[in-house]
Amino acid sequence: VVASISTLGYWTPLRIAGAQARRVLVEAAATRWGVPASELTTEPSTVVHAASGRRMSYGEIAAFATVPAELPKIDPAKDLKPAERYRLLGKGAPRVDVPPKTNGTAKYGIDARTPGMLYATMVRAPVRGSGPQSSNAAALKQLPGIVDVVTLDHGVAVVGRSFHEVLNARRKLQVAWRGGVPGETVNPAKDFEAYLAHARDGSRPAVEWKSRGKPIPALQGAARVVAREYLNEFVYHAQMEPMNAMAFVRPDGVDVWVGTQAPTRTTLDVAKAVGTTPDKVRVHQHYMGGGFGRRATVEASVDAALVSKAVNEPVKLVLSREDDLRAGTFRPMTAQRIEAGLDKDGRIVGWRHRVAGEPVGDFLYHPGYVKNAKDRDVIFM
Repeated sequence: VVASISTLGYWTPLRIAGAQARRVLVEAAATRWGVPASELTTEPSTVVHAASGRRMSYGEIAAFATVPAELPKIDPAKDLKPAERYRLLGKGAPRVDVPPKTNGTAKYGIDARTPGMLYATMVRAPVRGSGPQSSNAAALKQLPGIVDVVTLDHGVAVVGRSFHEVLNARRKLQVAWRGGVPGETVNPAKDFEAYLAHARDGSRPAVEWKSRGKPIPALQGAARVVAREYLNEFVYHAQMEPMNAMAFVRPDGVDVWVGTQAPTRTTLDVAKAVGTTPDKVRVHQHYMGGGFGRRATVEASVDAALVSKAVNEPVKLVLSREDDLRAGTFRPMTAQRIEAGLDKDGRIVGWRHRVAGEPVGDFLYHPGYVKNAKDRDVIFM
């Protein structure tokens, strides 16, 4: 999950889901044994009936249990395990991925292989909404080891029998891009000026992110107000493993081998791109050599699938560092203004933090992308 919100965002929902699953298993065991569910307890992966000494593993129960039409209602305040009964949380537990990551047996996306696999690399349009107008694809196809040059609406992919040959051809690739798209007019320097103006204008409407108490009256009544401004430029994720994905599009389905932070989004976007349904897409999840949010976007998987469909072979797509940097989804730039109100003793009595920047919904982080001027006037406070 992006933005480091896995625990913050899913802690309670996953605990509730676990409690629901536990209750279904307990009730199924109670029915099989003919005893009240209230007499049953659980141990790791096991349901126990202490009165009769009977035990049944979750796997055994799953073999005959049925999922109810409506899942059990869980009251978080009453039905979730209290902290004093935690078995694992708060205690040291070795990560299961440490041994393979230290002995070299871990399989990352870039390690994926399949028989008949071709290699590819991709150059995307410098501005979203643009695309290739012309290229020297015909000349590149004559180079050693090059199988095809695939032109897509948003970029050009070079396909060959080895990555070395593909990368050599990529260095010689020349593309003329379509113009006239809104992103061409983006000017980060001018945007910073606009963002700062918005952040400074306390009367400008803003999206309230979080509020406690009455900070504005507190600031107005403070003995002294200290204000500071901060500028955050676009930031590259700089993950260690190059962006990559392998895909094989066949008439009966699609296989994708990738290390991704968003397997569901991978499934949905690949299905849409190649014109099939999500149930026909199978994602083989691999370790990630650094994600940091960059691997929550799935364009590498989509591009690998589109190229595979074009050449009718399994394709392993790997971006060069330069192409990843050029077309990466950057952390957005922002202008931030913090005002802290202090009383006569120097204690903070009010705090206002305004952040001005472009919206970040739906992974629209591309510095060359803007739908309209309003999109760049969003203020969070």
